Amino acid sequence: MVNYSQTERTIKRLFENSGGFTFNKKNYKLIIVDKPKTPKGEPKTDIYIRGQANDSSEIEIKISVKQSNTISPLH
Repeated sequence: MVNYSQTERTIKRLFENSGGFTFNKKNYKLIIVDKPKTPKGEPKTDIYIRGQANDSSEIEIKISVKQSNTISPLH
């Protein structure tokens, strides 16, 4: 059985523990990392990240993960 919640928590914790990230050779301080809330079931895992660079520019990144251990409804 797929455990989306565990995957989401793991990804979120990685960013929270680091406090920042590098993207395109630019360092960013983590502003927020969170999971969007939806009223319906979720076919994939999405995590949104916002970071701020030293020059005050900000970046928003969405990480989408499709779990490899899902079972196709056609099977």
